[in-house]
Amino acid sequence: MAVCTNKTEHLAVDLLKKIGIYDYFEYVAGYNTFDYCKPDPRHITTIIEILDGNKNKSIMIGDSESDANAAKAAEIPMILLEDGYTEKSIDEIYHNHLIKDFVGIEKIVSQYL
Repeated sequence: MAVCTNKTEHLAVDLLKKIGIYDYFEYVAGYNTFDYCKPDPRHITTIIEILDGNKNKSIMIGDSESDANAAKAAEIPMILLEDGYTEKSIDEIYHNHLIKDFVGIEKIVSQYL
């Protein structure tokens, strides 16, 4: 698992450590990690390549239009969290699945593994 955020990389790492979940992720990429960031699909696909992953077995979990646009452009399924950072309605944002919280998300994710 990796984090792909448009926050500064070191601030994202600091936050993940502060809330105690940093060790769950193999890689953290911020907006300043590469020469591009979301919604550019390379922000996601480069992370997948770094982790020697398989794009066809990858999924984006996000809460913003930027996340959704990057996933769509990368041709990766998208799980959209309700009440995210967007002014658009859910129907206007690319997603394959819509969730209110992470309860039961493993059932969705397992469909793609």
